[in-house]
Amino acid sequence: MSVWSDWADARVVTPTEVWLVEGKLVATGGAYGQLMDYLDQYPSGDDYKLWAPRPVVGIVLCQAERVRTSALFAAMGIRTIQFTPTFALSASLQKLFPAAQIMAEGIGEPTPGLISPA
Repeated sequence: MSVWSDWADARVVTPTEVWLVEGKLVATGGAYGQLMDYLDQYPSGDDYKLWAPRPVVGIVLCQAERVRTSALFAAMGIRTIQFTPTFALSASLQKLFPAAQIMAEGIGEPTPGLISPA
């Protein structure tokens, strides 16, 4: 599914809605902004013609969310689904960003090696 060469991570069709899904480790404002762009473009694409007039719903699928950020975008109709795998978020972050300094604000307890908010 592509609109103007932009791709959502997934498109799910339910009996009543079309979901555009953006997956991220941490649901930050950037993830929601990217999804908002897809939501704006998708109804004009050929793929939506197969499913119209079902409403198009944005979903950010994440391992951790920033509660303040997800609440802000929930007020705009974008849903957040938090997926909790069998391994910890810190394990994911250490594998993807071994030398990075990641802020743990709003995503649970600070983990050794992560910078906690002051």
